[in-house]
Amino acid sequence: MYNNVATQPVPPGDGFTATNWTTTTTPTTSSDNYTTVKTDAVVKEMEQQKAQLTKQREEYVRKVSVLRRELDQLRLQKTQLMGSSKSSDRDISNILKENDKLQRKALIYGNAIRNPPTSIELSTFGNT
Repeated sequence: MYNNVATQPVPPGDGFTATNWTTTTTPTTSSDNYTTVKTDAVVKEMEQQKAQLTKQREEYVRKVSVLRRELDQLRLQKTQLMGSSKSSDRDISNILKENDKLQRKALIYGNAIRNPPTSIELSTFGNT
């Protein structure tokens, strides 16, 4: 039947033993590499966001301290003006109105600046 072939075919499984089998390792797929690169990119982005938020928070703290100093100075000027009777009542009244207006502005700006950073928690990004 098999004239030109030196060996005759064997039934499936008879010609191979377990020792003849070689184990093949599965190569890393591009999806594994993509996942690693994606994870690294996410970590890098989170670090950049954390650095940006830290810088923004420092800027907010600096602005609040400047506004607080200005507000204290306005309050001191107001008490000095109220105790002083060197100028006319009309001049003092106008100055006090302007002083109150500036104090309100400083308080509004201070509250506006103070509220957003307190809602930003850096612990969300891993470190506080």
